[in-house]
Amino acid sequence: MTTSRTFVTDLTALDTPDVPDWVQGGWSRVLMRTTATGAEDRTTDCIYLQTGSLYADIRVPVDRPALTGRRGVDDCTPQELAAMSTVSAFAGWCEFKNGVAHWIRPIDLKPPSGREDEGRMAIRDGNLWEYGLEGQHAEEYAPRGNGARRKGAWALAPDPVEPRPGVLVIIDDLIIRALGRPQALEVGNTLAERVMSFADDRAALRQLFGCELSLAIIGDLTVTRSSLAWREGLRLAPKGAFRVGEGADELIEEGEGRPYRWRRRGTGSDAASLAQLLNG
Repeated sequence: MTTSRTFVTDLTALDTPDVPDWVQGGWSRVLMRTTATGAEDRTTDCIYLQTGSLYADIRVPVDRPALTGRRGVDDCTPQELAAMSTVSAFAGWCEFKNGVAHWIRPIDLKPPSGREDEGRMAIRDGNLWEYGLEGQHAEEYAPRGNGARRKGAWALAPDPVEPRPGVLVIIDDLIIRALGRPQALEVGNTLAERVMSFADDRAALRQLFGCELSLAIIGDLTVTRSSLAWREGLRLAPKGAFRVGEGADELIEEGEGRPYRWRRRGTGSDAASLAQLLNG
């Protein structure tokens, strides 16, 4: 593994530029069109949450295996893990200038492509459109929430032993928790190819899937989509897992093996209000 120029483990103090209000919100993709072939994708389940400072994006193909009853990597065959690798899930911050958005991905389930993630943005008939700068694709997103009820962004404070990037992004009743790997993957083979090359090495497979992005509904906090199929249908976190840390800007979540310390980015509910909401 190696660290790319866009890989950072601490997003708590990052100077992220504000994204325009008209891009902020919850968005569900209804169309992806590839210009060169004319191929269209209307079935991938894609949810994109964007705040003024941080974003998260989960895209689950319709044929991704459910892996019902599995509890983790060790319960899956390499073939099942390779099939699960068709998911795209990434998070970080967005730089926006002259109508062009540039999404930085310190958290990414898949290995980096080596290309910049950029697109020209526009609103048409109430939907959000993204156009590839070279005309290679067009994507249409329908609104899932505008953040009028609640909007929030929290970044994971670095752990002194093993720092890793993490974000909580909230739009109305939707929340995505994104936890990245401690190190970035190298540009190169696909995730599925790496799975098969490590087929006999369970420790390496656990490292590959050490990146989780999960979307939940605020209320019962049930995970409806996740980069890890076995997380779907479970709670994002146990009841009572959230508490106030050092002041209104720190939220502590009791995670697996260690607590996650989340720091508020920008406006939004304070730690006490959000803990009460998520513990319900």
